[in-house]
Amino acid sequence: MFACMYFGGLRPAEAAGLREKDCHLPASGWGLLTLEKTTPQSNKRFTDSGEAHDERGLKHRV
Repeated sequence: MFACMYFGGLRPAEAAGLREKDCHLPASGWGLLTLEKTTPQSNKRFTDSGEAHDERGLKHRV
């Protein structure tokens, strides 16, 4: 998780939302991470599902 944040520039919620199918890692060299969702953490009272993590779409980044 921390390597993805450091080397890939991911936000913590994006790194927490990574799944194995999103990671394309070759035997040698650099791989590719395909981000599809984010799981921001907030208080359970403020989420739609009542859970601490709510799945959301990605923010548009430049």
